[in-house]
Amino acid sequence: MDQDLPKIISKKLVVVGDSGVGKTTMLLAHSRGYFGEIFIPTIAELLWHDYEENGVVKMEMELIDTSNIQDYDRLRPLMYPNSSIALICFAINSPSSLVSAETKWRTEILKYIPKIPVFLIGCKSDLRNDEPTILDLQSRDERVVSVSDARRVADRIKAIHYFECLAATQTGLSNIFDTAAELVFNMQELKPNFLLCIII
Repeated sequence: MDQDLPKIISKKLVVVGDSGVGKTTMLLAHSRGYFGEIFIPTIAELLWHDYEENGVVKMEMELIDTSNIQDYDRLRPLMYPNSSIALICFAINSPSSLVSAETKWRTEILKYIPKIPVFLIGCKSDLRNDEPTILDLQSRDERVVSVSDARRVADRIKAIHYFECLAATQTGLSNIFDTAAELVFNMQELKPNFLLCIII
């Protein structure tokens, strides 16, 4: 009887980014419908996303949330092996986190898991037009991250896609994880040089 059951593939997606950019909240909002403050940082919060075809689960994708706490810098790479795709996150209201996406996180991914595809994810998309946020950044001679700014970085780090999301309303979340899961599922039969193509 068990032989008639469809085989479910298991894959892993890893999420990286500076502390406070919203990556953990993004994962919880998508996987559990949860939105709120995250008080206890973790090395890895295990969540899941199923990929279905015609209502049948074909793949279970483990979602690995990593921490940017300095004490975990040596432990975080232990989460990387066997990952199939990485989401590099930054916050729209934090230009420095976009810099880190390129200079720290892409570099770290290339060091430990260089052959996997990456998506660049802009979190807290509602803050781009939030006046208090804009004024606060202006007081420090900064500005919110524009779509064009983010796309330029996505191009430089060779991200397959650039997405934006808002965890509070779950806006954009399904698109991110459905696209990632479909890519990972289909990669099994795609040639390696497919990942040299950048689709943004």
